[in-house]
Amino acid sequence: MNNALKFCLLVTLPLLLTACFDSTEVKQVKGGVMQLCPNHTVDQMVKGFMGAPSWKSGKSNDGKVFVNVEGDITFQEKPVRAMVQFAVEGESFSFNAFEMNGVPSANLIAIGLLNKMCASAEGSVAEKTAEKTPEVAAPLPVAVEPTPVTTEQANATEQTGICKGLNLENTAEQGECLDRKFAQSDQQLNETYKQLMAGLDDVRKVALKKEQIAWIKDKETKCAQAGKEVEGGTLEPVVIADCKVQTTEQRLAYLKAFK
Repeated sequence: MNNALKFCLLVTLPLLLTACFDSTEVKQVKGGVMQLCPNHTVDQMVKGFMGAPSWKSGKSNDGKVFVNVEGDITFQEKPVRAMVQFAVEGESFSFNAFEMNGVPSANLIAIGLLNKMCASAEGSVAEKTAEKTPEVAAPLPVAVEPTPVTTEQANATEQTGICKGLNLENTAEQGECLDRKFAQSDQQLNETYKQLMAGLDDVRKVALKKEQIAWIKDKETKCAQAGKEVEGGTLEPVVIADCKVQTTEQRLAYLKAFK
């Protein structure tokens, strides 16, 4: 089954431990495929990329089902503990979140890491195939071509939207894309906040202003902390910018629904 990428916040949930056996949901995700890697199962992607992977499944408080797989990877030449989360709905599932050392990763970084997982699966399958191929006088080379990623899945160059024309495999242009998104979201947030304040009585205005100031401080603290996971690297500003975009969009949705 092909599953589209769907990015949202990491969901913290009580997980059913599956140390001795895999739950139905874990088996479903393990045996499924993602659109960006249609020739390999998720299990193959994980085994080729993570060290000592551990699978768990569980439900959030609102009844949604999630599957988490956690393992060791190397990121920017540093060992980190990574976790990938999938949302399961009926007979389908979708990617939900990627975190490293307990910190949610930027969406653009997550796409890159998922593509690396696919490439690792390609290499792992090629090695196993080579091992199983009996030697003959003139053995044929084993070659597994990497699957190209289509535009709608994770194309390097954005074709539409506010980031049109930017190469999202380039760190600098990732930052440019996120800066544009943040500027757009921040403007919408300010406009929504002003409109909302205009319709409130004095008591509610004071309360909302206090809440907004606290949210701004929390956003800056949270996003600075997210950047520390890649501190000093070229991805640090990208991670911080992505955090600000996501946090601002969440706040915008909250204010639009404010009553």
